[in-house]
Amino acid sequence: MTIVQLMLHQPVDHADPDGPGFDQWMTLRHRSFEAPTVLEFSGYSNYWGATELEAAYFLQGNQIAIEKRYFNISRPEGEVDWTTFNAEQFAGDAHRVRELLGALYVGNWVNEGGSQGGLDALYHRMYYPDDVVGTMALSVPLMQSLADPRALPYFDDPARAECQSRLEAIRTMMLTPDLAGGMREAAVEMAAEWYPDATFERLGSREADVGMYAVEFPWAFWQYYSAGSCEALPDPLTSPRDALAWGMGYYAADHSDQALEALGPYWIHVSTQTGYPVVPLDGIEDLVDPDWPAYYEMLPLGAEPQPYEPLEPALQAWITDEATSIVFVYGDVDPLASFPADVSGADPSVRLFRQPDSNHNAWPSASEPEDWAVIAGMLAEWAE
Repeated sequence: MTIVQLMLHQPVDHADPDGPGFDQWMTLRHRSFEAPTVLEFSGYSNYWGATELEAAYFLQGNQIAIEKRYFNISRPEGEVDWTTFNAEQFAGDAHRVRELLGALYVGNWVNEGGSQGGLDALYHRMYYPDDVVGTMALSVPLMQSLADPRALPYFDDPARAECQSRLEAIRTMMLTPDLAGGMREAAVEMAAEWYPDATFERLGSREADVGMYAVEFPWAFWQYYSAGSCEALPDPLTSPRDALAWGMGYYAADHSDQALEALGPYWIHVSTQTGYPVVPLDGIEDLVDPDWPAYYEMLPLGAEPQPYEPLEPALQAWITDEATSIVFVYGDVDPLASFPADVSGADPSVRLFRQPDSNHNAWPSASEPEDWAVIAGMLAEWAE
């Protein structure tokens, strides 16, 4: 196995290949020029790097992990043209990789991605259907509106009512001022200890960042829930300090200036093409500051708002009418599984699998044995 770090010069606009450009970082795991090759999409920076993921491991193939345009080091010098941060351009980046390296890697090509990376794999396939023979799309949410409410019933499911009640109590405690019996200021102090260098010029204050995080805390819990986590939740009435530490466990200063510099491109895509899930506010309406921006309004500094032009109708129509050889995998514990692809009218080679005990990290090999047998058979067929 050979690991090669590559920088590929890409056009900012694939419709203008001789115009401005940028260097896109990718990591190649090379096994053989004749083996299958997997294009791996993270949806963000190239955080997978040289890590081998499931499709490449199963196929014993090559893997090319692509950093998404305008994340991390894969961005133009100077001012960014955010109008070129869209699905068609993402697909164009992948297609150019396929064109250039396909002359060397002559085996079948497959693409794979999870969550936003799974969407990018689907975009690549929709715009360039002949580039790969199969797609692994994991935990991929297909929103139907800018603020999609379809996950709200998830939080009212009786099967998770006891745990949800404890999560909401912790959330209320984090949002309630200390003098009113909560630990709002204590949560802000904890955040400052963890991220002392974070600044909040774009948002306005650290308090707002902690408050916006607290609103989403139950969602974050379920998205990355693991077995036994509910049993470990402290009672905020009897163990408030432990409950606060537990509740703040997912906090990462997501709306700091530094985080928006790193993850701001994601919000561009959310606000222009994909949309974002509505988070339940039951019981905390009076604790939510009306001046807090909506999550999809948190654009990078210098970025101008663009109109929301949803891509989901075109993507779903393509899945139904044209797509072949796709594996969708969702974890039923994940609230984002409330926005699945509809495969009911699709080609029989487009399959959807659900994992009863999995969260947003739903890997194919963790599927039920009979489902994994089908997935493995499809992968083997793609490799031929």
